[in-house]
Amino acid sequence: MPRNVNMKVITIANQKGGVAKTTTAINLAAGLALYEKARAPKSPKRVLLVDLDPQGNASSIASTGLFNQREFGVPRKTIANLLLDENIPSPAETIFTAHLPYNYHSNNLDFIPVDKASLAGAIRDLGDVEGGEIRLADGLAAYENDYEWVVVDTGPSYNLLLRNALNAADYIVVPFDVSGLGVSSLPDILDTVKRVQKRVNPKLRLLGILPTKFNPARAQQQGILEDVINMYPDHVLSPVRERDDISLANTEGLDVFSLRPPRVFGPANPFDDQRAIDLANRWQKPYLLDKLCFVSQNDGPRDMALFLLNVLIRAQLEE
Repeated sequence: MPRNVNMKVITIANQKGGVAKTTTAINLAAGLALYEKARAPKSPKRVLLVDLDPQGNASSIASTGLFNQREFGVPRKTIANLLLDENIPSPAETIFTAHLPYNYHSNNLDFIPVDKASLAGAIRDLGDVEGGEIRLADGLAAYENDYEWVVVDTGPSYNLLLRNALNAADYIVVPFDVSGLGVSSLPDILDTVKRVQKRVNPKLRLLGILPTKFNPARAQQQGILEDVINMYPDHVLSPVRERDDISLANTEGLDVFSLRPPRVFGPANPFDDQRAIDLANRWQKPYLLDKLCFVSQNDGPRDMALFLLNVLIRAQLEE
């Protein structure tokens, strides 16, 4: 089913676990919602976070903080219904709306959760469904007029769920933890991307490889990061450092921007990190810094905001 070109789908994927895929997905989705709110405070464009991980980590985190507890008690259809039902469920049947505590009282971030049992059944049943590899693309096409951005969190296995996530995506971000095992996972997922581009989804683009859990004080990690940059010189993004506030945000069920908000929102608080200024000026997009006005001076939010800036710049360059 053709899809509105204005809706951009970003899949977060790596065929290895423990590389911060869920953390990346939640903070990217929240950051995009905050960015859209800063762009148009009265009528911000909407962002959708989709949990396609059988482990349900994004659902577990989001249900404790970002989303109204009472709302999670309301029976809803889940991502399994979007994948398997003959009649695609409407947004009203599936969507939960986030309540970002420091998002200017905005509610432009939505979420489709996972039910572990039903998604396990979907993995089994998708193989017998016509068009089983593109069911997510078909389902999201039905929501195309509602969202500017869709962020899809995935599990570590190469199965029909991951193939659906890649076949539905415009872009992929590949997080990896800066260790020997983290680096070893990159060839597998990048080969998978090439196969998907060739066989099913030629519009899929690698938005970036994101180093996570980075500790610059460790010489071994510095060396590994330099090796990865040499292997993939055009694709490695600025690393997200290992920071307590990022881990604490997960524990609290929040994005790091809401956990560590700035004292002032709006034009008086442009994103003034020198790395961001250099990046924005390099691509002649300094105006984006004014819209990232929700970033505090804490390291965790600043690293995630730099990642967000990279995503915004690269997505615009691909248009």
